[in-house]
Amino acid sequence: MYRDISDFFKRAFAYLLLVALLVPVGRGGFVFAQKTVQGFYEAGGTLPDWENPQVVGINKEPAHLSFMHYPDRQSALADSGLAIHTPYYKSLDGMWKFHWSKNPAERPKDFYKTSYNVSKWASIPVPSNWQLEGYGRPIYLNFDYPFHPKYPAHPPLIPQDYDPVGSYRTTFTVPGDWDGREVYIHFGGVKSAFYIWVNGKKVGYSQGSMTPAEFNLTPYLK
Repeated sequence: MYRDISDFFKRAFAYLLLVALLVPVGRGGFVFAQKTVQGFYEAGGTLPDWENPQVVGINKEPAHLSFMHYPDRQSALADSGLAIHTPYYKSLDGMWKFHWSKNPAERPKDFYKTSYNVSKWASIPVPSNWQLEGYGRPIYLNFDYPFHPKYPAHPPLIPQDYDPVGSYRTTFTVPGDWDGREVYIHFGGVKSAFYIWVNGKKVGYSQGSMTPAEFNLTPYLK
């Protein structure tokens, strides 16, 4: 979390729903996919955001150059290393509560509610790759589709049986000296798509696993 920050001491619950697999558009199935999606809409259906080529973000901040806020010019010039030494930055790295699901249909749909009990969930380090923490299958591909060959490729549609979802939850407190500032949360990279809730309210959605995403949390904090 960084950039400008908010009113006074605020406690917040952050919730992330990460869809693990978004299929890249390949030459072989694109015409089929266009016809399939068109027919789906004509039949009155609604594609989920992660299968809809027209949706790459919801309520997400516009992209911009990387920067950090400092209280004055002197402190900004002095902070030349990789570590960040500004009072207007708070890292959320650490252990988060975590639940892995085989596909979106099996995910805990109400986990973002503040009353939802996650005490029996496992914990996972953030950042990390959940495949290397014992969940799902590690996959590395640089030219092929990252799912089992028995599923034909029809981008942007995704196999419904195996499309893993990770649900993350943590709590944080905004420092009291951020009074009068807006609070933004910054994700350096989430693969492949995710929703974010804060204090039970949906904040937004983003996809694009190798690109940063930011959201303004100010209206959602308590």
